[in-house]
Amino acid sequence: MASSLLSVADAARELHVSARRVRQFIEAGRLRAHKLGRDYVIVRADLDAVRHRPGPGRPTTKRTRRAK
Repeated sequence: MASSLLSVADAARELHVSARRVRQFIEAGRLRAHKLGRDYVIVRADLDAVRHRPGPGRPTTKRTRRAK
């Protein structure tokens, strides 16, 4: 089980986002994590909850799609 636990930094590397963004996912309830002392640990299986999220940035609108 210990090998399936990830730190916030490890999860950020796997998701290709910053550690701050991972903490935002946790605080928003989008990523399940467990507090261990002052740090969070994340079960690798729980990364699937955010792994298939929409791409980075704001969604495009019809207006911005036309301009391209």
